[in-house]
Amino acid sequence: MLDERQIELIHADVDGELAAGQRGELSRLLLADPEARALHDDMRRLSGMLEALPGFDPPAGLENTVLESIPWRAATKRKTPTVGWRHTLPRMAAAAAAGALLTATLYHLGSPFGVDVDGSELSGTMASPAVPAAAPVLRLDLEQVKGTVAVMGSAAKRTIEFDVATAVPVEVVATAGGVENVYRLEASTGKVRRSFMLEGLPDNAVDLEFYSAGTSLGRARVGFQP
Repeated sequence: MLDERQIELIHADVDGELAAGQRGELSRLLLADPEARALHDDMRRLSGMLEALPGFDPPAGLENTVLESIPWRAATKRKTPTVGWRHTLPRMAAAAAAGALLTATLYHLGSPFGVDVDGSELSGTMASPAVPAAAPVLRLDLEQVKGTVAVMGSAAKRTIEFDVATAVPVEVVATAGGVENVYRLEASTGKVRRSFMLEGLPDNAVDLEFYSAGTSLGRARVGFQP
């Protein structure tokens, strides 16, 4: 257990007020006593935190309240900290006041105006947005066209996306709700992603026909989420 003098030595060192003749005494204390080392480390960290805070004049009485609330490691009841700590007390009080303000702010943010809100009432505001279902993907494995096709978007603005490799230039006729859409895919050595507007109002699928130089390469049907 640390006595009052040992604690005063630690405080004097942290405050930069340790006399030259006390340096050896403090070194021996820190070397021999784990509790002293722990308190010394704690106070140095706290001092660094306080030094980083801007100056602040605390409300009357808050300084003593903060001092009384500090859980000193030593079981021995000690006097008010030495004068070196007095210059940090306004900032310590400011930190305590800021912490209290932050706690109150977070409480009111979690419960607006102090009124409890049922979590079920947050639907449409704080609730997670609905994740749209993934569009069905058609896999193409024609002799000259390999890759995938998908229909994206809504009825107001629908697109068709080709992610394919084409050995030759290809024309695609996409029939959606009786409306024919014609697209041209240039030859590519690897997969190329291309997106086109899709006219028409299909129910739940689009019919595809693939041609090259007037020769049919094959047909397919791609579904989508209505």
